[in-house]
Amino acid sequence: MADSNQDQLQAALGTTYVIERELGRGGMATVYLARDAKLQRPVALKVLQQDLAATLGPERFRREIATVAQLQHPHILGVHDSGETADGLLWFTMPYIEGETLRDRLRREHQLPLDDALRITREIAGALDYAHDAGVIHRDIKPENILLTKRGDALLADFGIARALADGASATGGQSIGLTMTGLAVGTPQYMSPEQASGERSLDARSDVYALGAVCYEMLAGEPPFSGPSQQAVVAKMLTQVAPSVRVLRPGVSAALDAVIARALARTPADRWPSAGEFGRAMAAAEQASHVSAAAPPPAVPRRPSGGAPNVAKKRKLPVASLTLALGFLIGAGLLFAWRAKVNGGGASDAGSAPGAVRLAVLPFENLGDTADAYFADGVTDAVRGKLTGVPGLAVIGSTSSGAYRHTTKTPQQIGDELGVRYLLIGKVRWVKEANGTSKVQVSPELVDVRSATDTWAGAFNAPITDVFQVQADIADKVAQKLQVALTPAAQQTIAEKPTKDVVAYDAFLRAQRLEKEGGPQASVKRQAIALYREAVGRDSTFAVAWAGMARAYANLYLSGATDQNLADSADVISARALALAPGLAIAHRVRAIYLAGILNDRGKAFTETQAALALEPHSAFALSGMAAEEARAGRWDEAIAHDLQAVQLDPRNENSWRSLSVDYYRSGRLSESKSALARSAAIAPNRLDAVEAEITRALAVGDLPGARAIAARLIQAGDSAGSVAYLSTYGDFGWIFDSAQTKYMLTLGVADFDNDRAQLAFSRAEQYWWMHDKERTRIWADTARIEYAKQLKDFPKDAQRVADLAISLAFLGRHDEAIAEGKRAASMITPSDDATLGPYLIYQLARVYLALGEKDAAMDELEKVMAVPYYMPPAWVRINPDFAPLKGNPRLEKILAGAKALS
Repeated sequence: MADSNQDQLQAALGTTYVIERELGRGGMATVYLARDAKLQRPVALKVLQQDLAATLGPERFRREIATVAQLQHPHILGVHDSGETADGLLWFTMPYIEGETLRDRLRREHQLPLDDALRITREIAGALDYAHDAGVIHRDIKPENILLTKRGDALLADFGIARALADGASATGGQSIGLTMTGLAVGTPQYMSPEQASGERSLDARSDVYALGAVCYEMLAGEPPFSGPSQQAVVAKMLTQVAPSVRVLRPGVSAALDAVIARALARTPADRWPSAGEFGRAMAAAEQASHVSAAAPPPAVPRRPSGGAPNVAKKRKLPVASLTLALGFLIGAGLLFAWRAKVNGGGASDAGSAPGAVRLAVLPFENLGDTADAYFADGVTDAVRGKLTGVPGLAVIGSTSSGAYRHTTKTPQQIGDELGVRYLLIGKVRWVKEANGTSKVQVSPELVDVRSATDTWAGAFNAPITDVFQVQADIADKVAQKLQVALTPAAQQTIAEKPTKDVVAYDAFLRAQRLEKEGGPQASVKRQAIALYREAVGRDSTFAVAWAGMARAYANLYLSGATDQNLADSADVISARALALAPGLAIAHRVRAIYLAGILNDRGKAFTETQAALALEPHSAFALSGMAAEEARAGRWDEAIAHDLQAVQLDPRNENSWRSLSVDYYRSGRLSESKSALARSAAIAPNRLDAVEAEITRALAVGDLPGARAIAARLIQAGDSAGSVAYLSTYGDFGWIFDSAQTKYMLTLGVADFDNDRAQLAFSRAEQYWWMHDKERTRIWADTARIEYAKQLKDFPKDAQRVADLAISLAFLGRHDEAIAEGKRAASMITPSDDATLGPYLIYQLARVYLALGEKDAAMDELEKVMAVPYYMPPAWVRINPDFAPLKGNPRLEKILAGAKALS
């Protein structure tokens, strides 16, 4: 449209919009900067060319604009208004964005920094995933249609317009490669999918995935994947050739990122990422992996397979399940506030920090009332966090990472940088108790943009205590609105849900939560919490989340070593009750999984329950970590790592999550990434016993016995020496590395140092004397261990770990047939196909039984099975471990060690 026609356009628009100047024009439309006269805001007014408007027709145009107007996403440039003039011009208005297009930036910079290119790709992938769920395909993704704001955000423009153009062209006999009969291109060949370029009409989300892959490729390489002197030449290459590796033009791109982009650019739609969301998540995982650099492998053969142990000096033996499972399910109190129904119809594929999602951290609200009421402020914080976690389009940081900033003096910018978030929700809470017995809750939340450290929104809520749930819902609703996140019906239900109608029951529930969070690991604390949960469900028998909390407390009490079958039965009945009351409650599924895997040893059903929990909480760091643990036990390392990465993105200061990622990297053979993830975990909690255990294993993995001893000595000297020695000898399987002084000290420890576990004390002493070749004392303590394990197995008949220890004790005693029978029984209880971490360990224990009995060939049969598991037992570790001394020079062992790759 010529400039001389601007006055005619203004006259046709009337007084609703005042045109200020032309912003740009192309083959399909002219864009003007205009002002909305009613709302006094700048808008971008886009007017389609007359011949194109005639091709579309006003009816089709109105339908498409109405569809696009429903798309409300932080990275979609929405539509304000639309219409048609008397002379047939079609127009619509959009927000006016100060910034530039991605094309402008590419012209200026040619290639973008890696972080910027991947961030833009993830943000646009999130926008596409949202639109695809709404049934809308873009069809014209290209740098010209991606806007970059001055604050760095990416916005996808012209959403749905290309669909209208393409459908209009089809209706009028348009040519292939998307040309309308007017010659106006619908889509740009360099970014078209092969199926779109060949004129196929039934395009789906995978066509947009291809186009976004091409845009990402260009941001990194500086040119599209295919180019040529004409449109036909570009299309011919696209239809006949595989997209070249981006690393040819950008060697700094990791192989993992290259593979993700290559899959997006696959010629056949079925070979691409099935959704933009999965493409974005794969980009995030590959980016995270590429940022992880070297430090050393985590434990190779932990005596009690671990990964998420508490920061305490002593740990009790856990029944059948490994510590990775049981302690991974020792749910932090705040996580029980996720009392919501199914969110977004999600599944495991929706998990993690969704690409393009707005990242938010809810910091602990400050308690302004009596210090005794601090638990109430924490309850409000966790409830709001739980509600926001269920909102699609938000990536809410986990409670472990957010909780680290209680009473912090750091600036919003510092916190934002450390957590990788754009916004912080902070607040103050006061519980006002009146003399007449009534009480009120006062909450003052603030939403802070960390880039400017200014409030985006602040509110004040003053309501009777009976309305506390409405206050929590109102805060979550306001935050979602201010962040411009579309609230689906499911999300609205999540925000509005109330856990109970009884505030007294709610108060008992909060006190139980606080007690478990801060009361310590003692059994007495767990029993007090159970009493409070009982008080809560006694007042409201439908209070499902309180039932789940009580079931979890019973399960944890049992798993911490209390020899009482009634605890297991209670965990069973109560977890089933919680699930029956609220089948849409994620925490109920997760607690049920604790019982099934940790107590009943039914990993198949436990995996099903974990899947259900993740489907209900797809953006929960804890649910993601739980799924990663289940996948690791199944030996699906790539899937486990993907969920681990999503978990650390949502809870970046959770040392357990980083350590689990380190272990899974190690098991999959990715040693450098394992090293860096372990370093991140150790940096967060450098004094954790399991972190030191990992350091020792790192030294042993390369055969550095003196180094391992020095690390052990440092730990022993640093704090609770008795607890540290007991821990290393029991749970790290490191008693054999002790020097003479440490060994002498270990043999002075009493039953209290082993958490009053007489069997474990006796077994540890028997092992120590075995390595010292003191047969007489070995037999004395092995017989004591045999007697004590026989007692324990009456209460824990399915505890494979105790059965294995019993087998070794019998072998130390020379009771040949009994030892082998028990060793085989332990190994058959949990096979590698059941649990890829604990299964090989039990086979290794059977090999130890055979070695103690002098059965070298049988020991080698079992050892060959263990050594066939990649990275389970490093060769250097095998060479220095005294358990294998009888096999020194054995041709079968030497052949395995010679063929194994040396660790570096």
